[in-house]
Amino acid sequence: MEQNGIGFDEELRRNFKRNFVAGSMDFGLYLTAMSFSSSITILPAFLTYFTSSNVLIGLISSVTVVGWMMPQIIVANYTEGLSLKKRFVLAMGLGERFPWLILAIATLFLYKYPTLMLICFFLLLGSGTICGGIGTPAWLDMLAKAIPEKWRGRFFGFSRFAGTCLGGAAAFISGYLLDRYAFPLGFATCFLLTFIVMMISWFSLSFLKEPRYARARDSISFKDYLSGLPSILRGDKNFSRYLLASIFISFTGMATSFFTVHAATSLNLGGGEIGTFTALFLISQTLINLVWGYVGDRKGHKLIIQISILCNVSAAILAAFSASVYDFYLVFVMAGIAMSASMVAGMNIILEFSSPERRPTYIGLSNILRTPSIMFAPILGGMLADIFGYPKVYILTVIILLIGFAILLSAQDPRRNKAVVE
Repeated sequence: MEQNGIGFDEELRRNFKRNFVAGSMDFGLYLTAMSFSSSITILPAFLTYFTSSNVLIGLISSVTVVGWMMPQIIVANYTEGLSLKKRFVLAMGLGERFPWLILAIATLFLYKYPTLMLICFFLLLGSGTICGGIGTPAWLDMLAKAIPEKWRGRFFGFSRFAGTCLGGAAAFISGYLLDRYAFPLGFATCFLLTFIVMMISWFSLSFLKEPRYARARDSISFKDYLSGLPSILRGDKNFSRYLLASIFISFTGMATSFFTVHAATSLNLGGGEIGTFTALFLISQTLINLVWGYVGDRKGHKLIIQISILCNVSAAILAAFSASVYDFYLVFVMAGIAMSASMVAGMNIILEFSSPERRPTYIGLSNILRTPSIMFAPILGGMLADIFGYPKVYILTVIILLIGFAILLSAQDPRRNKAVVE
């Protein structure tokens, strides 16, 4: 593949260091920015000023999951027709970032009007998330082109390491701002910082030099594209086994969503212990990110996903039989290790299943097929916990995860017998 006399592999090697730095800064700073407006802590706390409805607060997670995952398969056909993805990624990146600036402004002027503020909040959250979802397949495909396969694990591991380190500082700053400034100024400042840091990440990505393939896949109609998706699943049995396993693995949320509330209610814990849970969960992720990247590059990412499953199984079993706060400390360490492993390996392994021109479709299929289980696993877990109690939900989760583990064992590592770019 030639471009102006320069082969694709030569262009890849020539720009590798530049692309590693630009891509790492983009992803790491993006994760940092989202810590200023965490969907787990900051956004739910913000909504409590406008509503007492747990349903509306729970919509934060639903809107985020659906908005990010659902559009990917819809836009994959268009994405595959682009020989260069960077311009499209940057355009969608702006659509993902500017809602945070608008939300910061709206918070200052609409906070006295709860209904209007809620409508504005969900419209902005949804639009930004959808733009992020539309751009994700192209972003991952662009990174797969710009970062050699043997370095991708370390790339995502280092990026997540940097992001979680800086994210810890961002979380501390957010807490300070919310304590220091009365509502709504504290929240508006957090949203503004989210926008500013996200824009820095956007500018970092603009320095990436994307290698160009000789040609993109020929464009086809959206109808023909959709009708061809089942043939991919039928034809690539190895990928189908992985997808089936990942659906079962996605039920992890049946257990992990309730570790904190279970520990707090059963052991009558205070804020100090719960804060320690959060710290252990974050620290364990941060410290292990670099390890997963290195091991994944050497041994393959399927192994890392298997380790992630076993860590989640161990956490759920320990939580089911925990009798002290120290047991739960270990639960959150294991859960953090598992989360780190699944995030680093999960983003990498999909890139290795397909040929380069079909990567966006493989990414989109992987995410859309997991969406229902990711969305409804916590809801199902909560319903069952109300009836049977948390320990039995944890044991059921263990059984589901082990089924996923067994299916994953039957899937071959996509890197096996595949040449790695030198």
